[in-house]
Amino acid sequence: MSFISQYHTGPVTALSCLADHLLTGIGSNVWVYNISDGKVLQTLSVLPAGVVHGFRPARCESRVCVYGQKTLRLLNVLPSSGHLQCAGPKLELPDWIWDAAWIQGANQMCLALGHNVVVTVDIQTLQVISSVHCTEKCILYCGRFLSTYQDCVVLAAGTVFNQVVLWSPQVAMVAGDNRAEPFHRLTGHQGVIFNVCYRGDLGFICSVSDDRSVRLYRVQFSSPLCDRCGGGASPCVHDWVSMETQLQHALYGHSARVWDARLLSSCLVTIGEDSTCCIWSYEGRMIHKFKGHKGKSIWSVCIDKGEKLVFTSGGDHSVRAWSLQAAQAAVKQTETSTLDLQLDADESPRDTKLLSVHRILVITNKGRLVLYDKSRHSRQVVMWDQAFSSYAEMSLSHSRHLVAIGNLQGTLRIFGNFDGDPEVLVEAEICAGKVFSIHWLDNSTILTSGPAGAVTVWSILDGTLEKIATAELPSSKQRFVSAAALLFHGNQNSNQYLLCGDKIGTLYLYRLHDQEGVLVQTFPKCHGKVGVTHVSCHGDRVYSAGRDGTYRLYEWSDSGQLNILHSHRVCKGLEWIERLVVPEEGPDNIQVQGFYSNLFVVWSVLQNQKLLEVPCGGGHRAWDYCCHGDTATFVHVKAREVKVTSIATRPSQVLIKEALHGRELHDARFVSSMYDSKGKLHGRELHDARFVSSMYDSKGKLHGRVVHDARFVSSMYDSKGRPVHAVATCSEDTDVCLALLYYEDCVTQLKVCHKLTSHISSVQCLAVCDSGKVTGRAPADMKLIFSGGGRAQLKVCRVQLGGNKHNPSSVCRNQTDPQLLDIGTDVHSIVECKKASEELRSAAVGEVQGGPACDQKGDCDTWRLAVDAGKSQQCPVTYESLCGLHLNNLTRRAKKPWRYPVENSDPETRLMDLCVVTLQGSRALFIVCAACSDGIVRLILFDEDEKEMSVIATSMCTEHCILKIVHLTIPFVPVGDQVGMGRSLQREVVLTAATDGRVTFWDITDVCHLVCRSRTVGRNCGDEDEESDTYDDEVQTESSCESHRHDVNSAHSKHVFEENKLKGNNVAKDILEADVNAGKGLAGVNVGGDVLRKCCSIQLHQSGINSLYVQHMAENRYIVLTGGDDNAIRVTAVSMDTSDTVTRVHTDKLGGHINPHSAQVTGVCLLDKDHVLSASIDQRLCIWKMVQSADTIGLQLVCAQLTSVSDVANISTSIDSETTHVLVSGMGLELFRLQRGDMSKVSTTANASNIISE
Repeated sequence: MSFISQYHTGPVTALSCLADHLLTGIGSNVWVYNISDGKVLQTLSVLPAGVVHGFRPARCESRVCVYGQKTLRLLNVLPSSGHLQCAGPKLELPDWIWDAAWIQGANQMCLALGHNVVVTVDIQTLQVISSVHCTEKCILYCGRFLSTYQDCVVLAAGTVFNQVVLWSPQVAMVAGDNRAEPFHRLTGHQGVIFNVCYRGDLGFICSVSDDRSVRLYRVQFSSPLCDRCGGGASPCVHDWVSMETQLQHALYGHSARVWDARLLSSCLVTIGEDSTCCIWSYEGRMIHKFKGHKGKSIWSVCIDKGEKLVFTSGGDHSVRAWSLQAAQAAVKQTETSTLDLQLDADESPRDTKLLSVHRILVITNKGRLVLYDKSRHSRQVVMWDQAFSSYAEMSLSHSRHLVAIGNLQGTLRIFGNFDGDPEVLVEAEICAGKVFSIHWLDNSTILTSGPAGAVTVWSILDGTLEKIATAELPSSKQRFVSAAALLFHGNQNSNQYLLCGDKIGTLYLYRLHDQEGVLVQTFPKCHGKVGVTHVSCHGDRVYSAGRDGTYRLYEWSDSGQLNILHSHRVCKGLEWIERLVVPEEGPDNIQVQGFYSNLFVVWSVLQNQKLLEVPCGGGHRAWDYCCHGDTATFVHVKAREVKVTSIATRPSQVLIKEALHGRELHDARFVSSMYDSKGKLHGRELHDARFVSSMYDSKGKLHGRVVHDARFVSSMYDSKGRPVHAVATCSEDTDVCLALLYYEDCVTQLKVCHKLTSHISSVQCLAVCDSGKVTGRAPADMKLIFSGGGRAQLKVCRVQLGGNKHNPSSVCRNQTDPQLLDIGTDVHSIVECKKASEELRSAAVGEVQGGPACDQKGDCDTWRLAVDAGKSQQCPVTYESLCGLHLNNLTRRAKKPWRYPVENSDPETRLMDLCVVTLQGSRALFIVCAACSDGIVRLILFDEDEKEMSVIATSMCTEHCILKIVHLTIPFVPVGDQVGMGRSLQREVVLTAATDGRVTFWDITDVCHLVCRSRTVGRNCGDEDEESDTYDDEVQTESSCESHRHDVNSAHSKHVFEENKLKGNNVAKDILEADVNAGKGLAGVNVGGDVLRKCCSIQLHQSGINSLYVQHMAENRYIVLTGGDDNAIRVTAVSMDTSDTVTRVHTDKLGGHINPHSAQVTGVCLLDKDHVLSASIDQRLCIWKMVQSADTIGLQLVCAQLTSVSDVANISTSIDSETTHVLVSGMGLELFRLQRGDMSKVSTTANASNIISE
């Protein structure tokens, strides 16, 4: 049996350019990229069990030294292909390696070690030749060789004393000692030194520090250089000893610690913990600041030989290339000027629009319409009419060829022919009063908003206006349209709709029929209280944006209504979104135009960075933006003047390697559902850490398995029979990522399809289950993903595997002219790199081949996914946000919160773990079991049809943080007279593990039965809708279908439910009624009997339990696996007795291993009935064989594997008949393939004395 690492991603800790290749260090592996097109050429494991920290290519570029931690290895560069090949074994040193350098003129290397030691190594024999210590013996925070000649090796060492110490081992050799005195010190930093760099031809030394500063020193050697140098350009040891330094600049621009710097011929590049890359001039001025990395740090930087590109990599697992030329050109070519409109003294501009990047249209407060051509500096008065003097509303068509202007008297004028002599094309009186707003639905259809909420849609035909439809907005404070779009939906576009947004943040959907607009749907205040600013449609997707800092995505339902799929917050601080630009080729590269404080900003959602920013004073002003090619123009009105800013939009960035998360991963999960290349279903074991599915086939074999905390969403095969895994991950960075692991050019790669950004704090856990939505696809095609974490927040979304639904009948006539700003770059050509970047992105997404098809026998749909290089299709994974819940805000949704007090959780409460119970006989009802940090188990009812969640039961506080929770179903056991009585004795049991080292069993069967019974009652309830004034009336009104709020309070004897608002039934109310009649309460405190029963509690560990796994073995016997902070793995055999109404748990055997790992155990699971897989923070995966005796269970080591993921948080497995896939998450993500061999062989290193019996 052996582990094979198929994919690993994590913080990229090293970068280096080698010819036209880019070397990246990710964990112990080296990835080689082609710079020109960004494709992966090779992956190579170089430093097993280590981390790559640096590359040092030889001058001839035929060899590369790779070092990290205490290890070094040499690689050969194959001349034919440029691929790398290990040249020999790795060299282990006794101390940390800070720097390595090739000694010029010798077959040797010098190494700077962690305690201020320089070691010389023979690269042929890998033997240490010499070792010289500095008298300043202390721990170093950095070390960098400034000179590496055979007779002149100079090291700049950053010490803990905030100094840079310069010394040479040659000084000690001359003195006949192995200790050398420092000959120079650089002082001035107020923190430890993180890096030093030197450029001899410029004479500069640069140091970066913990104090967030960059200090630039001028190096002055004696002139002429020493005779021993022969008057050459390279100074010798004596010149270094006598040299002097002078501080040139102390630069402050980073908001956190500065990690590294590079000295270029014309500028200085620095990177830091604030995830920014700053470009400085040698005069001390910041030229540009690159932002795009997400998370805490940019860890490494390198420059290509031509000094055209800067490559950065960071903790978000991404590698980015930045164009220095484009950045410097953008700064030089950005200019702001004021238009000379030649207005009267008391005349001022009111509004302005851009017909092109050079032509500006301005209307003044005296009714004068002026056309200004900036390229020719010419001015033309198009109109001067006093009827438009006191008020004028101006709107520009999507083609920027037509302009519509309305006034206070209800007059509408449409101007055109701006390329020649501008003229009035249409003039009409459209309403009796003020024209509040004008919106172009397309280039020949216009919408006007008049008094009393009157909305009219007009068609422009042969110089006349023809009324298409009218509608009326509901009453509000600002009753006019702020954004609008014309939509078509249905068979052959038979249904026409109008979507309008207003100034109070509400969206209205009207169906247009017989020239009347009928309001069919409302989204009240979906964009806060400050207004909807943008509405558009692209394909079958509808977008809206507002001044709440979010944009939303909608999809048509079969009933002709819009469903909100999800909402995106662009970035912190960008609260004023004005416009979205969605490219025709797909929604991935959405660009957001809005205002960030006093800046106008264009933001790229794909690149997660600002593409440009222009100071303008804020959003309360007339403005317009137009982009064409590599030139953009922003025009705005400020201080009674029209300001025009011309911006060079040459692209400056390309994404070489895609980002995953900016912080450590807490969870990564799947639910396995494998398909082969012919679309046939593989017999695979379903792993779900949140429930045990006790399903048996005709031969009595188990189909369902329990999965632990890390899991895939789904696993498929591409057209070549290779596995494609759909993975869900969550992280400390508050995001949930939906990604694909697939093959491209024989290399496993990861493509992030979607990022769910709705959490407000860290996401701690995920749970996955099959969706109950009825579709024509296979059940495995749709999954529910529950995510929980900080601030007691729970979210649920529905994921569809197999791509977006293609609806050819859904079109939209509101396609805004895409003003996209290019963001690709390349060594040779920006345009070429933009194409290469698009090819790289499109190669990561495949197409769905062979659509869904149901056979005559009613079997599940079968489908297969093909991810083929070079084929750009829609992403095969789509999602829809369903609902969310804050446990600490339960009373905010109550109609009468003072009547039903809720014991809200502490704001600092975190959801530590989740599991999902799928209720029998109810397709859309799920019970989410939450393990909370306040020591309470909460049961949350989720209705997928109504998209509602509410707490229905809680346990008593255990006074210890609950870390893990799993669910199991005990099969049907007919007993005695109960056989045939229609009562099921199937039991639902939840297991929890806490920081006190105990595993507790909870029986939630009664709660599940009450929910199912309430669901049945709710389906039969009538249309009567009556709300009583007393608590007793509410409890006894069975026929009422109204949703009431019933709250959970575990601190009092009277327990009521928090509102469970389910349309068509009242589950919470019916549960409450049944329990009041039975003398029961649902909060874990005895009111005549407990509902959330504690069956049993077993002390298994000395401290916290980090992993919990349960497996049904035979009949009523189960195996419980746990791993804890005490480094132990415990194996417990239990039996469940369900012959009575109370579930009884009996402990049959106890055992395990007291010291299987050298650190905390964070993951355990069963591979089969005899073998256990474990993972630990010590970065080891171990397989153990269970050895059972009459009353004990022991573990013997079979094999072990090191992983490159540090701080392992979870593992997930997917098992078929031949192969097991293991997904490891923590500070990164790694996928292993476990080849099944002879598991009966036990490792000879296993110590039998460590097998314990208890």
